[in-house]
Parts: sequence; structure tokens; C-alpha cells
Amino acid sequence: ISEAAVLQGAFLWLPEEERPLLPEGRFYLDQIIGLKVYSVNDRFLGIIEEILLTGANDVYLLRGGEDGEILLPALKSVVRLIDREKQTMRVDLPPGLLDGER
Repeated sequence: ISEAAVLQGAFLWLPEEERPLLPEGRFYLDQIIGLKVYSVNDRFLGIIEEILLTGANDVYLLRGGEDGEILLPALKSVVRLIDREKQTMRVDLPPGLLDGER
């Protein structure tokens, strides 16, 4: 087993100042956790408390909004804007994810 193979699938921690810069629109997981999530209609949906790594696409676990716990797919078609300065995310909810919301 090579030294790199031992690390496959592991989470590595680096000080923020040593991390490589990511391309525009890409974020490290810890930069997403804690964001306040709003629909494009300005409805507060919750705060991202966890990111589920499903293999197909990541899923954000939101808590704290009036709809309770929400599992939000982390897809470009859903996530419209991430503002790290304001610590917010704007999303266009898929039809049927919440009653009465699009």
C-alpha cells in the first residue's frame, strides 16, 4: 500500500492559510456549514448544520427554520448564490421539496 492510498477517503485538516485557493464558486465544506439559507422568495429555511456526502451529490442538512429539518440537494440548479461575507445562501427550491414553495 502506498502512503497516499492510506489517506484515501480520509478528511485532512490544514490551517486555512495553507489551503489552496479554489476556483470561483467552489468552497471548502467548513465554509458552507453555518450559512443561513433563504429561498429566492426571501423565506428563511434554516442554517446548514451538516453536509451529507452521498456520492451522487452532497446534501445540506438545514435546521432552525419554520419548516423544521430540511434536506437540500447541493446542486447548481438549486444553489443560486453564496455570499460568504454575509454568511448567506440563496436557493431555488425544487418543486415539491416544501409545501407551497418553489
